[in-house]
Amino acid sequence: MEDMIKLSVFRGFNNIVAEKDFTEIIDAVRSDKMKDKIGELREIMKDGNEKEYAKKKKGLIAFTPSGRFEGGRKPEFLKEYSKIIVLDIDKSNKRTKKLKELICTCPYTLGCFVSPGGNGLKVFVKTETDIEQHKDTFNRIKKYYEGLIQFKVDPSGKDVTRLCFFSYDTEAYYNENAWPFKGNEEKKEKEPDYNQIFQKQVKFTDKIIQYHSGNRNNYIYQLACNCNRMGIPKHITGDLVRQNYDLESEEIEKSVSSAYENHPAEHGEKQDENSKKHTSNKFTITEEYLNDKYIIRYNVVSNKFEYKKNEDEKYRELNENNLFVRLQKDNINISLNNLVALLKSDFVNEFNPFTAYFMSLPEWDGQTDYIGELISYLKSQDEKRLESHFRKWIVRAVRTAIDDNYYNKQAFVLVSNKQNSGKSTFCRFLCPPILKEYIIENIGTDKDSLIAITENFLINLDELSTAEKAEINAFKSMFSKDKVKARLTYDKRASVHVRRASFIGSTDRWEFLTDENGSVRWLCFDIKYIDWNYSKSINIDLVYSQAFHLLVKTKFQYELTPEEIEENDRINKRYQVGSPERDLIQKYLKPSKKEKGAFFTATDVLEYITQFTTIKLSPERIGKELKFLGFERSVMYQDGNSRYGYFVEEISYNQE
Repeated sequence: MEDMIKLSVFRGFNNIVAEKDFTEIIDAVRSDKMKDKIGELREIMKDGNEKEYAKKKKGLIAFTPSGRFEGGRKPEFLKEYSKIIVLDIDKSNKRTKKLKELICTCPYTLGCFVSPGGNGLKVFVKTETDIEQHKDTFNRIKKYYEGLIQFKVDPSGKDVTRLCFFSYDTEAYYNENAWPFKGNEEKKEKEPDYNQIFQKQVKFTDKIIQYHSGNRNNYIYQLACNCNRMGIPKHITGDLVRQNYDLESEEIEKSVSSAYENHPAEHGEKQDENSKKHTSNKFTITEEYLNDKYIIRYNVVSNKFEYKKNEDEKYRELNENNLFVRLQKDNINISLNNLVALLKSDFVNEFNPFTAYFMSLPEWDGQTDYIGELISYLKSQDEKRLESHFRKWIVRAVRTAIDDNYYNKQAFVLVSNKQNSGKSTFCRFLCPPILKEYIIENIGTDKDSLIAITENFLINLDELSTAEKAEINAFKSMFSKDKVKARLTYDKRASVHVRRASFIGSTDRWEFLTDENGSVRWLCFDIKYIDWNYSKSINIDLVYSQAFHLLVKTKFQYELTPEEIEENDRINKRYQVGSPERDLIQKYLKPSKKEKGAFFTATDVLEYITQFTTIKLSPERIGKELKFLGFERSVMYQDGNSRYGYFVEEISYNQE
């Protein structure tokens, strides 16, 4: 990872006392420096004394994950933006350890440690967006992690001035190879500028009451009441008051809390009256009803809503019409259109079954080569090349499934002329049982087939020997797609969908490739036989736990090297469908150097080989076949004119 920007360290809420980079902060959390203070806080929290805990926690030093400040902690004092987002997960209690394990397997997680109280987590994510997109990026990351861990994230982290207290966690997590969370390509609706709203309320309050000695608490209370009516969240009002006024932090908290707790019904009553609709109550009532009875999620792979009752274990596909009828029967008066709008809003968390699967796998033991063991059951003429490419391919397959900005460019193909050799069965074995709904076989070239590469983990091109030339070339085109724009069933308009599938296949025909310009997208391997015992001895989950570890926790080079690409292109020539033109050129001509050979144009070559056959030859294929066979194209100048052709040697009948 590139050098990190220094983050400001604060004592109190506004006094900068140091600057540290993120790795130094993680080291401090792991060390014993804060052990005694944090231990005392956690004991207080265990005793249930939250007020005492909140008071003592303020004595801890804290840092600003968003970057480096100078002169204070207002947004205008931010000098360097770190592109780090912090997520607060509060009151996870007994689930804290399990949630941390899950979060730390996510490739986007830069760091994570247990919060000072011991019953929550601080999660840090590196992004690629600038400060202007901070709030939008926070909301997208929040939604992603809520879908991942099925647990609510505190929304307060979207404030760029947000403080994060130091803690004590000997197992604080840090991943220098964390993937940056990509920015959103679509413009989102801007959130309220709470600082601007706050400053207006300051001016309004100043007209009513003055901030001076003996009247400070009354002033802050009145200001907080006005902020409450404008819909500013309580914690943001508290932060803004602390940034702008010199009253003791504890006094500020009392005044602000009193204003909000005494007037809960007034919250937001003055904000943008024109935008408030009667339907807001309907949405709120519906949300409360659904939260009370169901857990609903949106499967980003299948593009379907799924639900389960709170007491159930298994999710099922959600039928919006059935849910609408149930709501009407229970006197929840919301239209079907509004219900669908609610389901498609941030109310429903996204769920990626592939990410959930890989992150649920046991940690690889670091020693057992499960990938190597699996591929050793396939006996090939070049087992070293087979093992190397399979290892790279399966790691690429994992990344394609979970990274929206990556796709696997190569298909892995088993070639054997033996019937019932087990090629297809082996390909199916590569799909874990828990993902059995996400493998498809023998796709075509239509729109539904394109959508299939966005909704599946594996595409099994079974029996490639039966595919036509147009289909083979269409498959190759699919290997190069990272996204598909299509209109799903029942959708009103086309939308962009991320490619998630990797391709595997098999054939009993040696010659099946049809593109004379090269076939580097196909990784083809001659298989002598397959030892069927792999199905008894190999746990495919452990294979993928190793592949996931190689992807996320190491710098394993899973892309093909230039040398491997060149080698693969050369090897694939043996799988190329032949032609009369190629056969005749191979039989009667061979490449030559300028000093020895004769100069033939493509037309000359056609005329020369035509004398040896009665078959009608294609002039258009001559150049393609010469290139395929390794004849180098050259230029000759005669009488000031250039002629393109090839230096060749004729193969005499005595040399045959």
